[in-house]
Amino acid sequence: MTRWPHEQLPIHGPTLNRVLEDFFRRATPQAEVGEEEVVQSTWTPAVDVKETDDSLQLYVELPGVNKGEIDISLENNVLTVGGERHFEEHERESYRRVERAYGKFSRSFRVPRDVDGNKVTAAYTDGILRLELPKVEAAKPRQIEIV
Repeated sequence: MTRWPHEQLPIHGPTLNRVLEDFFRRATPQAEVGEEEVVQSTWTPAVDVKETDDSLQLYVELPGVNKGEIDISLENNVLTVGGERHFEEHERESYRRVERAYGKFSRSFRVPRDVDGNKVTAAYTDGILRLELPKVEAAKPRQIEIV
């Protein structure tokens, strides 16, 4: 086994640590207690995808997003969920720290051709968007009887 000569790298030891800390500090902004900093950028909501014999079901976590701020489209077998979560500016003074993400979001998924795009349904309850994409009848598994 040969030991890696890390001392020969152009950046090592404390310098490497400082570079990495600076990078991650910029990637995940942090505000000190008492500072008011709200980061408005794109964010990515978590999504669970479940498949049954009859449909595909997507569960999208969108806490704090108003139903009217959610856009859903299905075009060329690509399902897109997008929208925006707003920070209430009038409440800015009372916050000491804000860690939740705000701003626009968008998620896209390629859906199988056996999905019936005309029968997609959506429901939004308690911050969870539930999409049901039914399969066409020909794609559903069926039992074949032997005669």
